Amino acid sequence: MFKEITIIGLGFMGASLAGALKSLKPDIFINGLDVNQKNIDFCFKNNFIDRAVLLNNIPSAYNPKQSDITVLCIPPKIILNFLSVHKNFLSQFQLITDIGSIKKEIVSTAKSIGLNNFAGSHPMCGSDKSGAENADINMFHGKTCIVIRENNLNKNSNDDDIRNNNASNNFSDLETKINNYNYCDLNFIEKITLFWEALGMEIVYADACFHDYMVGYSSHLPHIVSFCLSKTVLDAADANQTLNSLKYIASGFKDTTRIAASSENIWTDIFLLNADNLISSLDNYINNLNKFRVLLKNSDENALSTLIAEISKQRKMLN
Repeated sequence: MFKEITIIGLGFMGASLAGALKSLKPDIFINGLDVNQKNIDFCFKNNFIDRAVLLNNIPSAYNPKQSDITVLCIPPKIILNFLSVHKNFLSQFQLITDIGSIKKEIVSTAKSIGLNNFAGSHPMCGSDKSGAENADINMFHGKTCIVIRENNLNKNSNDDDIRNNNASNNFSDLETKINNYNYCDLNFIEKITLFWEALGMEIVYADACFHDYMVGYSSHLPHIVSFCLSKTVLDAADANQTLNSLKYIASGFKDTTRIAASSENIWTDIFLLNADNLISSLDNYINNLNKFRVLLKNSDENALSTLIAEISKQRKMLN
């Protein structure tokens, strides 16, 4: 099981995945494909990959059919283009998944071009940093991965059973327990479940539309909030430089706005690809901001205290 993996895209996420796989199973063979020679060199130098392949110069000796799983570790907009442009190349792989943070457009594009070996997933982890040199091989362990399982899929499959039996295991444990199943008979969803669980991730199943709705709130909205908060505070600081106002910025602001340092290119694409869900979440967020504004304007101490207590109680439930 999982003797050879192909990772397309060796930036922060792809390099982190390659390094994590190698740390868990050093003998796994990893093909690393990228257009960026710097990313390839870093991964090869650090033994994250065994074969380095420039996407614009794929050698004839490279056989896509040998990879058990291929993971697209590139931004969502690039995934959409890559699926369409490289359909014939991708169709040669046994199984393809991706790490994109939007799913409806990606899954529907794969279906529309007849890429029947594709099943989407989204590991819920990341960083404001980019590039292979910032790779974090421990990033996946203990985090959630959403695997896309559409409503019309066979509900009698083994994937829930596999998830419940194998959560938080590593490759060695899974290879022992996989004897309960015939790996060749497992469907794509089941194989992807095993793959991400081997990295110590907790699996959640969702259809593509519900995924995009939820991450519009839980991931995409917080990025906009972080961008806006950062701009609001730093604009105020810029307007008062004579007062050394930057010295008033402490850990609370820095922690809250860490993700405001994220890539503008990646997040512009994500926002636009999930615009409808994001606009809805923004409307609800603005309504909540207005509640605070009204209570402050009216000096309503009791209502303000009650609202803060309710929100604090909700947040503590996540711990």
